[in-house]
Amino acid sequence: MDFLRRVINRVGAASTAAAIEHDSILPHARRYANDCTVLINLDAHSDLAGVMYEDGELRNCRVELHSGSWVDYVAWPVRAKFVWAYPDKDCAEKNRCDALSELTPFSEITQLKCDGPSDSAWRSLHRRLAQPPHYSLDLARVRAASIVLSPRYCGPGAVDAFRTLVREFGLELLDVLAAHLAALASK
Repeated sequence: MDFLRRVINRVGAASTAAAIEHDSILPHARRYANDCTVLINLDAHSDLAGVMYEDGELRNCRVELHSGSWVDYVAWPVRAKFVWAYPDKDCAEKNRCDALSELTPFSEITQLKCDGPSDSAWRSLHRRLAQPPHYSLDLARVRAASIVLSPRYCGPGAVDAFRTLVREFGLELLDVLAAHLAALASK
């Protein structure tokens, strides 16, 4: 909670959004398309799925949008760098979201490449262990933030902490109404 409060205070509540599911933050990320080129996902899961593989064959299409593939759908004109900052060393291999995680280094995940108004692939992929108190982040360089509950993976007390931050800072809710947030059950 202390770290999240520092993040919100640094970037400002107006530049911080809250969501229940990861893929719901895409509209918030789009707001910063002309300001940001680096995305840092501080999460136990990479949320970068790359391209689809079926029956051992590469298909030139993205994995469908869900909480484990949302990073593939960030629509920025320049996608210079994606950093997966994971909280535990076991996450580095066990919690990748791409189909070939056992065979391919993280930095070489195959991504969809096509022409269009935005980069279709991250130019560089990185991952690193990120632990308290600063989680390897230089907050002075952070332009915007999203706080995601992720109910399938959050620990005990996360729902109450999420509600507290939303209320304390008046954060914009992207995928749930405030009235429904109050009714969310804690684990």
